[in-house]
Amino acid sequence: MYFSFIKNTGRAKISIQRSKRMTHGNIKEGKMTKVLACREVGVDCDLVLRGETEEEILKKAIEHAAQEHNIADLPPEAIEELRAAIRDA
Repeated sequence: MYFSFIKNTGRAKISIQRSKRMTHGNIKEGKMTKVLACREVGVDCDLVLRGETEEEILKKAIEHAAQEHNIADLPPEAIEELRAAIRDA
């Protein structure tokens, strides 16, 4: 599991204040919102990403990993782990 390794090295710990309130189930124009929580992939981070498609969520997750967790290049197995953790809201 790629993200567990990152967490165990301490690289994934950040100090950003995030809202602990989570909302579920937004339906816009017949599309179900999708969500991905950093904690779902073993990262000590409260961020919950939302988007209409898996690709939108993955793009946001890759940007977040680079900016907040100093993970510049995610290997394909990490991206697949992210994809598997995306859920319908």
